Amino acid sequence: TSAAMYPGFGLVTAGIVSYMLTKLDAETRNAMIGLLILSISSVLFWTLFDQGPTSLNLFAGAHVTNEIGGQDFPAAALQSANPYFTTVFAPLAAALGTFLGKRGWEPNSYVKFGLAMIQIGAGFFILNVGIQTAAPDAAGALRISVVFILLMYLLHTTGEIFLSPVGLSAVTKMSAKQIVGFMMGYWFLASSFANVIAAQVAKATQVPEGAATADSLAAYNAVYLQLGGAAVGLGVVLLVLSPWLRKLTQHVEGRSSDIAAQVE
Repeated sequence: TSAAMYPGFGLVTAGIVSYMLTKLDAETRNAMIGLLILSISSVLFWTLFDQGPTSLNLFAGAHVTNEIGGQDFPAAALQSANPYFTTVFAPLAAALGTFLGKRGWEPNSYVKFGLAMIQIGAGFFILNVGIQTAAPDAAGALRISVVFILLMYLLHTTGEIFLSPVGLSAVTKMSAKQIVGFMMGYWFLASSFANVIAAQVAKATQVPEGAATADSLAAYNAVYLQLGGAAVGLGVVLLVLSPWLRKLTQHVEGRSSDIAAQVE
């Protein structure tokens, strides 16, 4: 059951920490500390990102004017925004990563994670701004322009482009050689754990059936404000700590270019 994920993830994490403390030399342990920080941070990112097919989809149906150029479309069509933006921006990100990498200017993994967190948090803040502009439609439901949610998906997608390939690369670079496969599984376990938390977050936006549309909008606003604040806060922390974390793992951080390596 989903409830088992909470103690399960905690026990696996504790087991990794125990292994680090008892089986690894100082240099390898330092790299593993960096990897654990990235893996655990990714839980918050994927929790927020996975609101797309859950609470954000429901939000779009209830509170977004799903119309572009006079053409209406179903709220579920907005789920195509992420793959569309990925197709457009992933090659640009790869080219930028290659350009910066060749000149030794490419940010380290912690900076990229921090920027990804700030982007996904800022996406929710854009919705909060949009909610302040909500106006009633013909049926009396409070709705915002589709522009706000499209901008949100754009930031979520660019955040994903920063974080996802970086995380996979970090596993292969920072993990102790004896447990690379296990740590790759732990990375995906973290994303699975995020799915469980994402479901609980989506439930927090629900209001009793028949409640006023203003109450529903207020529930979304409150939850998204908290999510955005948490993500931006963690992003800032990672940026501030990145020099120390980079020094901690500098013996493995430069092994390959994150985004460029994944694309090539």
